[in-house]
Amino acid sequence: MNSAAAVKAYYADQGRPPPKPEGCYVLGRNEYSSSLVNAFNIIAVVDDFSGASEFMGRPVITTAELPVGARVISCSLSIWAHTAYRKLRDLGYLDVLGYCEVWSHYPQQLLQPDFLHQTHALQATSGDQLTQLASRLADDKSREILQKLLQFRLYGDVSRDLGFSVRLEEQYFSSVCPLSDREVFVDGGGYTGDTSQAFCRRTGGHEAIYLFEPDTGNMNHARENLSSVPNVTFIPFGLSDKRGETRFSAGSGSASSISEQGETVIQLTTIDRAVDRPVSYIKLDLEGHDLAALQGAREHICADHPKIAVAVYHQADHFLAIPEYVLSLRSDYDLHLRHYTEGWSESVMYFIPRE
Repeated sequence: MNSAAAVKAYYADQGRPPPKPEGCYVLGRNEYSSSLVNAFNIIAVVDDFSGASEFMGRPVITTAELPVGARVISCSLSIWAHTAYRKLRDLGYLDVLGYCEVWSHYPQQLLQPDFLHQTHALQATSGDQLTQLASRLADDKSREILQKLLQFRLYGDVSRDLGFSVRLEEQYFSSVCPLSDREVFVDGGGYTGDTSQAFCRRTGGHEAIYLFEPDTGNMNHARENLSSVPNVTFIPFGLSDKRGETRFSAGSGSASSISEQGETVIQLTTIDRAVDRPVSYIKLDLEGHDLAALQGAREHICADHPKIAVAVYHQADHFLAIPEYVLSLRSDYDLHLRHYTEGWSESVMYFIPRE
């Protein structure tokens, strides 16, 4: 069964009638709402926050302007996935659908979410390994999170409350990962310095921070935001498994990333080459380039046994490939999984050194 058929069957099992997207409203302004606007007669786009008046030739209205009986397709799948759906339902006078449900009936006309496609492929090829991963995780909370994440990533059901909450300020700093005032912190994907700032708020001091950020605009902000923080080394390179250069898509804020279609060229380095002292904590969130960056930290992982917090959500197979790689270097880590949104994004795997 292909992914569209599987998702369609999932919603049919709940007694849902086939959705009718013609004459709908869509919530959100993103690639999924764009896909709906291109494929169907969408009346308007709903957005309570931007103040925009138009999106792809359709008027932008607020939730309060939705008429009684309007059918609304929620395209919020990443951060506030369930809250956005619930707020529409709580109004009581709307017919609310989730994007993935609609897509499953119109897979030829609509954009398939990457996370959904990747997770179905992973389930089909590596279901046994996912079961083994659950057994490797160090706590029941991690196993529960994995099960719920797979549920969401397979079906994109925004109507279900999986118990997740948006806690972006806690990302990379779980209680399973205690910090001291002697840390040597590697901030891979330093963005504007926000993670290093959060790190400083959680410690009484540090020995050193190494911040890697190839986007010039982001790096300028990081230097400004951390100007009063001592012992910070700013490294304007991307991280990978070897030195070199690559194309980079800049100017997308925290989503700036290595891309073959990138408009700029950046230099690449490795943690092993760029950091010449033992490290105690490595954080990586590199928009899908995280495994390569870990491979470039092989010597530090083997010799220093640092704590590691790494994003595993950009590519579905990273849920398996990243722990497989780290544990191939050192088996004396405890694995924990934490999730920081209501949707498919911001899942972090922690590797905690076992004494």
